[in-house]
Amino acid sequence: MGTVIEASLDKGRGYVTKLLVQTGNLAIGDIIVTGSFSGKVKAMFNERGKKVKEVGPSAPVLVLGLNGAPQAGEKFREYESEQDARSVAAYRGQINREQSNRANKRISLDEIGRRLALGSFKELNLIIKGDVDGSIEAMADSLEKLSIEDQG
Repeated sequence: MGTVIEASLDKGRGYVTKLLVQTGNLAIGDIIVTGSFSGKVKAMFNERGKKVKEVGPSAPVLVLGLNGAPQAGEKFREYESEQDARSVAAYRGQINREQSNRANKRISLDEIGRRLALGSFKELNLIIKGDVDGSIEAMADSLEKLSIEDQG
């Protein structure tokens, strides 16, 4: 196990990932998963750029063989079989896609009206953007006049 320091796409070598091994040993041929990316370690280079076959704990290493560039700070873990690693990476990728879809979901005016009628909408926070202070203040004043104080 360990942590990703940085990752990038190198034109000649593919995805290059700098890892810091924290527990155990990492060797060429090991199967690792980090975030939603997985792969078999094809080559490893130490901090001086020399090829190494195995590294131990607290050793930084440059790894080739992942199928993507993970975020810095992600944890990586070694798996026994490539099938397990791929399934874990695919599951994590699916979760990331679902979370990003939820974040991008916009609410329509019809949906706001429907929720107000049902009573599930208590407050509507707005961000008002404008180019001149006077127009923003006029818009804010007219919106405040529209607001309804709950007597409940």
